[in-house]
Amino acid sequence: MLNYITIYDNAEVKQSRINEMLRYQHALQNNWSDGIKECFFGCAMQEYKKTMKKTLEKMQLPLWLTCLSENIFKNLDKDVAITFPVELLKSIPSRVSNADLESVKHKVAILRLTTLKGRNEIVELAIDRVIECHKKALDRNPDIDWTAARDTAKNVACNAKSAGRWHAGSAAESAVFSAEVQFSDLRTYESVRCIIKSIKQAGFAVNFKIPDAWLTEKENLVNELNELKIYLRHKYY
Repeated sequence: MLNYITIYDNAEVKQSRINEMLRYQHALQNNWSDGIKECFFGCAMQEYKKTMKKTLEKMQLPLWLTCLSENIFKNLDKDVAITFPVELLKSIPSRVSNADLESVKHKVAILRLTTLKGRNEIVELAIDRVIECHKKALDRNPDIDWTAARDTAKNVACNAKSAGRWHAGSAAESAVFSAEVQFSDLRTYESVRCIIKSIKQAGFAVNFKIPDAWLTEKENLVNELNELKIYLRHKYY
């Protein structure tokens, strides 16, 4: 049975367990054993029941990262998906706080929303308000008005779609859901659903095929985790 991968392990232990996981890269999307839907972590944990719960307990990963990774894996093209689990786990620092991982969530959201700018001035202003909130969250600035940013983006999305500007409306809706995450308990799946909706609307806005939208999210997530790992290495070692 595959050993658990715990992000608080030292680097050597973590690497040995990642190497062990390489043996399971043949896992098929949505087809771990008897159709268990938690396919990524079902394979990693070698479990058939309550795999997500056991992942949170044993790996000590936050819910948003675990579920986002799962959804990325399910929606990637198979040739990319097969290498993603190990790529992801290698990118997570061996010792990291939830606050550090939370910063990655905001940075990935900023990257997602930044690609949606340049459509029209009103939509861009709405997106910028949400981006500004994410930046303040990174700086731990308590003066953040998520409600105003969300409501502005919501009004812009509604007006754009009413006028038949569907791509612009989807761009604004991606910003809406990115802000909505902050109104959800981060320990519940509602926050994850908001992130997923933001990704999907971003894909619609730029006319991406579904796997392309998730590939962009995967690259942003892995890159930001790797950047965090480099930062922490310089900070503590």
